[in-house]
Formats: sequence, C-alpha cells, structure tokens
Amino acid sequence: HASPIFKSLNILKLPDIVKANNVLLTHHTINNKSPNTFNNYFKIKQTHHQHMTTNNPNSEYSIPKGSLEIPDYKTKSGKSSIRYACSHDWNSALKKLSIKLPTRYNSSDNWLQSISANTLRYLLKQYFIEEY
Repeated sequence: HASPIFKSLNILKLPDIVKANNVLLTHHTINNKSPNTFNNYFKIKQTHHQHMTTNNPNSEYSIPKGSLEIPDYKTKSGKSSIRYACSHDWNSALKKLSIKLPTRYNSSDNWLQSISANTLRYLLKQYFIEEY
C-alpha cells in the first residue's frame, strides 16, 4: 500500500492536494483575496438555533460555525462544479479540523476563515498526512 510511503515522505496524495487547494481557494475568496469573479461565490451558513447537534463538531449531524451553504444541484455536472466541490471540501475540513483543534473552534465563530493561508495550508497538510 502506498499510504505509508506518502506519510514517510511527508507528501500529499493527488486527491488531497485537490481538496487542500479547494479549501485554500475558498479561504482566499471569503477573505476577498481572489479575483472579483468569485465575489459572493460562497455564503456562510447561518444557524438560527443553538442545539448541541448544530454546534458540536463531534456530532455526525453538526453544522460547525463558519460552514458554507452547499449549492443544491440536482445534476451530476452541478455536483462536480467548483462551487459545490469547494463548499463541500471547506465544510469537511472545517469539521475535521474543529474536532482536532477544539480550542481554535471554541475561540471564534469563523476561526478557519481568520487564520492565515499559510497556517491553513500547514494544518491541512498535517491533517491529511496523519490520516495515511
């Protein structure tokens, strides 16, 4: 199996590189550091209640603070769009990193948005490599 080799060499697999770049594009866009074409491309999901399943990142049904609304596409091509992929990868990374780093999650509603791109890149790489 190749995973131990990737882990020992401290490099990411291609699907994880794509996911990390999707999350970084989203981060840049949310922080207004991407081209104007992407303005209003992503929308932060607003939760209107404080149920523990909503704000508890350990819950299977949680919607962590700072999650994005995922576009409601019915077609296969819609679900393969960059907007859908980036929103999905952002929410997945947010949830997984919030579980791994509970102090950061509890510190701010938009903690993932507020960290630097280099810190985010580092956290994503460490998370993916630990999963191998």
